[in-house]
Amino acid sequence: MLDLGLPLRQRLQSGLVVRIDPPREQLIRDLIDRESIRFGLRLSQKASGLLSREIRHCRELQGVFHELRHQGDAGGRLISLEEVRAVLQKHASQQLKISDVTKVVCEYFNVELARVRSASRRQSLVQARQMAMYLVRELTGAPLTQIGGYFGGRDHTTVLYACRKVAEDIRKEPFLSQAVREVQAQLRG
Repeated sequence: MLDLGLPLRQRLQSGLVVRIDPPREQLIRDLIDRESIRFGLRLSQKASGLLSREIRHCRELQGVFHELRHQGDAGGRLISLEEVRAVLQKHASQQLKISDVTKVVCEYFNVELARVRSASRRQSLVQARQMAMYLVRELTGAPLTQIGGYFGGRDHTTVLYACRKVAEDIRKEPFLSQAVREVQAQLRG
């Protein structure tokens, strides 16, 4: 029986740890079919197959479908393999990488990339590192573990803390909010 008197943290510490595998191709195909109906798109079999091999995240799929829907008159006609391939190539070229975001943040804060990725706890480096982690998470959607790995093998909870802290600080500090907007503008420009 669960003791409700224990703090939540103690109750969750004995939780089940489960490995989450990437979705299987059939699950992705089902998602593609469902989303194509929702977006009002008809995909050829080859186009659907290409998407199921290339797409790994629901957000990415939705971005591709938005692009396809807004290309000319997509409603009702069959979307070809070539159209899907062109949109996927466009999306791949637009994808920001963790290193791209971090480089711009380092330039903004005038710090060296290697030092931001180091274990240093100097305040100027910590602020730049946390900002970079926050922007990487916001702009790339990379998993917390991948972000932590890039920043010197840090734990995913460290990245989560950084993201929450920067989000909170942005609401409190106008200069930090301005810094985020300026870095985002550089990355988009």
